[in-house]
Amino acid sequence: MRALFYHNSAEWTGSARIFAAAARTLAARGHQVTYACT
Repeated sequence: MRALFYHNSAEWTGSARIFAAAARTLAARGHQVTYACT
């Protein structure tokens, strides 16, 4: 599976940390993960 996590805040917020944790978990399971911030 390919997943894209998109976070549109300039701040490192709680939701960004949750997205990062989910992305790491999916990547550890062999999924292709892209994380985009603006």
